Order: sequence, then C-alpha cells, then structure tokens
Amino acid sequence: MRVDDPRDRCPHCGAVTWERDLAPGFEYRDGPKEGDATLCAHCGGLSMYCDDMSRRLPTLGEIDELFRDQRAREAAAFVRAIRELRASLS
Repeated sequence: MRVDDPRDRCPHCGAVTWERDLAPGFEYRDGPKEGDATLCAHCGGLSMYCDDMSRRLPTLGEIDELFRDQRAREAAAFVRAIRELRASLS
C-alpha cells in the first residue's frame, strides 16, 4: 500500500496508520489478516481489518469479544495514556 492509500486511514479520525503502528502485545508475525483488530495510535479508535486490508468500524459483538481479553484492555489503556499525554503537551 502507498502512504496515501485510503485503506491506511483510521475509520474514526482519518489519520494515516500502518501495520507497524500496533499497540504493545499485538504483533502480527505475517502481517494482519481479515478480522484482526488494531488501535489507532492517534485517536485510540478500535478498527478491524477487512480482506483487502482496509479498516472498518467494529460491530458491537466484536467490541464485546475483544474487551473480554485483558491484553485488549491494556492496549486501549496504553493508547488513552498517550492521547492524554499529547493533549497535556499542546
């Protein structure tokens, strides 16, 4: 994908994101695949990878399933802390 490829954009805030912008504990050995989740490092929004590697908003069922996982809750807290730090510096 090129940097300006719209599939690289967060569906929440539109920030350009890349596979390497993963939250701690979420490493893709062979790259993400359809159905994998990611958090935007800019807004903290949760999105899901589609088969063409674009990102979409998760369903309520997917959100519920993901946040039963302790690692997902910790990753979301990490991204929130980064956002709060950025806000305090501006």
